[in-house]
Amino acid sequence: IPSIEPSISLSDSKSETNTGSLARSSRQCVVVKLDFGTAGNGTVLSSGEYVKYEWRERYGLIVKASSLSGGVNPNDMPRVFNTEVRGKVGNRHIRSPHRSCPGASKSNAWGIGGKHGQPGQNCEPKGNGLIIQANKNIMVPRASKGVGAITFDFDPPVAEVRSIGFLNIDSDSDYLEVSASSEKRTVSINGLGLNAAQNVDVNATNVRSVSVHMHGPRAITHFTFCSKSDDKIRALSSRESLSATTQTAAAQRKSPHFADCETKSEPVHNIPIDNCTLQDMEDIVTIVDQSVSNVTFVVNPIMENEGWTAVDYPTPDFGVHCASDTRPQQITADCDDGYAVVDVYLHHNRLSQRDGHAIEPPSACDVPKMVNQEQMCHVRFLLNCRPAVKCKKKKLLRGEIVD
Repeated sequence: IPSIEPSISLSDSKSETNTGSLARSSRQCVVVKLDFGTAGNGTVLSSGEYVKYEWRERYGLIVKASSLSGGVNPNDMPRVFNTEVRGKVGNRHIRSPHRSCPGASKSNAWGIGGKHGQPGQNCEPKGNGLIIQANKNIMVPRASKGVGAITFDFDPPVAEVRSIGFLNIDSDSDYLEVSASSEKRTVSINGLGLNAAQNVDVNATNVRSVSVHMHGPRAITHFTFCSKSDDKIRALSSRESLSATTQTAAAQRKSPHFADCETKSEPVHNIPIDNCTLQDMEDIVTIVDQSVSNVTFVVNPIMENEGWTAVDYPTPDFGVHCASDTRPQQITADCDDGYAVVDVYLHHNRLSQRDGHAIEPPSACDVPKMVNQEQMCHVRFLLNCRPAVKCKKKKLLRGEIVD
C-alpha cells in the first residue's frame, strides 16, 4: 500500500526506495518511485480517475496519453486502473498477482507470461497502474487494445530517469522514446508475455520527456526517476519559509510590542529553471492584488510590442491555463495553500540558452510559427497570495508595562 505522505530519508544505497517514497542516493539526488497510488500532494488516487497534472506542482511532471487506434484520452489524460481488482471489471491480463502464485488462487489475473516460475512471474501485488482507456464501455476502466502512447514530460528536465514497470507486454513492438537535453534515443522492449510483470531500465540523464509507445492493452505500474536540486521541491521549501514569515508578521500585528502595521505585497520569488542569457528577471512579474484564494499579477514583456510572452498559470476550472501576447498582461491565478506557481516563457531575438537547447512551452500555449524556440527563456515564479504585514518596533514610555 503506497504511503499517503512520502517520506524523505538519507541513504548511501543506489537502490530504489519503497513505493511512494523519496530518498537520497549516493549521487546526491532525490529518488522518486511513482506507483500512481497517490498524487504529488498525497491525495489517494482511485481506479477510474483520469490524471495529468497530479505530479506537476511537486515534481514538475505532466503525464499525457494519446491514441492512434482503439482508445480514448479526454484532455490527453491516461486513466488509473487498480490491477488488484477482482471480478469482471477491466482486462484480466493487466491484473496482479497471477492466480498461480502462492496465496493468489482467487485472483482474476491470467496469462502464461505472468505464471509462477516464468521469467515474468507476476506474484507481487502492483496496486494502481496507468492505462490508455479503451473506446468501448468507457464507464469501466479498461485498457485499449489498440496503438497509443503515455508520455511523461518534465519541466525543468529531471536529473535521471531510471526505470519503468509494466504488466502484459506480449510482443516486441513496444518501445520507449527518450528525449534528453543532449540527445534523443529509442529503447526497445522485449515483451515477456501475457500478464508478465517486467521492469525496463532507462538510465537516461537530464531527461525532458519519456514516451511509452504501446501496441495492445498494457499497464504502467511504476515510473522511477532521480532529481537533483528539484525546482519543484525547492518551491515547496520556499512556501514553508514564506508561510512562517507571514505568520510571524501577523503575530506582530496583534502584539502590543509593535505598532504602525501596514499591509504590503510580499515580493515575487524567482526560482531558477534554465541557463537563460537574460540576467535581470525581477521586473517580469509584478503583483497587483492578493486575496488568499487567488493572486492578480502583471507580466511585462522584455520590450513592449516586440517578441512574444506566454504565461502558464493555475486556474480553478482545470489545472492550468496559458495566456500569450506581445503586450503586458494582467492575469489572476488560482492559489493552492496560499501560493501560486507561475511559469513564464519569453521569446525575443536577443534571448537564448547558454547551452543552446530549445525551450518547449506547453501545447496549451499555442506557440506562433514566428517564434524561434531557440530564442526563448523559461522563468518560474512563486507568488504569495497572502498580503504580508510589516510592523515597526513600538517605543515604550518610561514605566509603561506591556504583556
